Amino acid sequence: MPYIEDKNLRKIFITRVYSSISQIETVVNTMALIGNDKPQVSVLGQYTSLNSRTKIELKTIFANIKEELRGFSSNTFKFGFFNHSEYGKLFIAGHLTSIFLTEVDNRKLAALPAGLLGIFRELGFNERETKNYLTTVKDGKFCLIIRVELRNLETVNALVEAN
Repeated sequence: MPYIEDKNLRKIFITRVYSSISQIETVVNTMALIGNDKPQVSVLGQYTSLNSRTKIELKTIFANIKEELRGFSSNTFKFGFFNHSEYGKLFIAGHLTSIFLTEVDNRKLAALPAGLLGIFRELGFNERETKNYLTTVKDGKFCLIIRVELRNLETVNALVEAN
């Protein structure tokens, strides 16, 4: 599993792809039980086949996903949406939300053609890894991004690998 060290903050970013939000919830809840430091998590996912839905149906779907994700997040939970030309309609939840949704020329950074690649590159991931993550998200899976203290790397990495 790839991980990147932020030498200034002594933080590591770990990513893993899961097929359901409930799997992510299990991992995050277990992490909260094993350590004093609650890791910062973000989830990137796609809304599949939502083009034919009405606005009321979309609001219900978005509300359900937000509520499901809120179960393992802190009180400062953030959630947002963007439409990427290559990867479709995506959501971001968690501590990286504000970065993904930063406005650049009246467009969300993650919605720009090179925006998603740029964000992941800034986190320290190479282009090949990033494209693999985004392809799996496009296929309906969820990408969990964990920012963890360097001293907790082995424990969290083992937990993520086990699930």
